[in-house]
Amino acid sequence: MMLFQKKLCNALQNGLPIVATPFAHIAQQLGSDEAAVLAETKNLIAIGVTASTHDSKHIDEFIENENHSVWADSAYMDKKRKAALEERGVFCGIIQKRVRGHEALTQA
Repeated sequence: MMLFQKKLCNALQNGLPIVATPFAHIAQQLGSDEAAVLAETKNLIAIGVTASTHDSKHIDEFIENENHSVWADSAYMDKKRKAALEERGVFCGIIQKRVRGHEALTQA
């Protein structure tokens, strides 16, 4: 996922601003233009990055360029993701849940 897409997702996650031209307002905040924001919003919807898709399905796109640490709740924990982060030398701060029936937290 490109930096512009990430910034746009962040800008849109709390809903559109209540102004006369919300996409122009977002464009101004991102240093872009309204047409680009509208086009990229349509693209994000087309590829499935919408409210109906949990962002845990897209986390790998968001963290692909992270080089220090990743922090998230347990919805994002995955053994392969943790291994890939550790292989790249990135600290995995994703919360792990205890497996039901086990007293101690196991390694993911």
